[in-house]
Amino acid sequence: MWLFIDTSEVGRIRFGLLKSDRNHIWKVVARSGSLLPRIAMRIGLATVKKVKGVVVVSGPGSFSSVRGGVIVANLLSRFLSVPIIGITQDQAVDFPALTRRVFAGELSPTQFVAPIYSQEPNITVARETCHIKT
Repeated sequence: MWLFIDTSEVGRIRFGLLKSDRNHIWKVVARSGSLLPRIAMRIGLATVKKVKGVVVVSGPGSFSSVRGGVIVANLLSRFLSVPIIGITQDQAVDFPALTRRVFAGELSPTQFVAPIYSQEPNITVARETCHIKT
């Protein structure tokens, strides 16, 4: 069984377990920052420890959304010492095909998944212009 994570859509989380015979996917209206507690609450630590790998939607998507999911996926992959596979939003649409490809070994695991952003991150507050009278 593989852990599936998708936070590529702003304000929505999809996560669950990909199994060879069926999938268990939960959809939640929430921000990516609440992903890890939701996984622990819904799936449980004992089950998470049994996963064979992590599949994460690496984008494209908004900076904060995608970054949150990819960070959690990379963290769990490292912590559990399991492989990680990064996929795009398009690959995550058809769960039966995705599951078949994961279990057939058609998708190559990597050591690290980098997020794919739909636009340049805008994480700073715009500076105000300072006018000095002399």
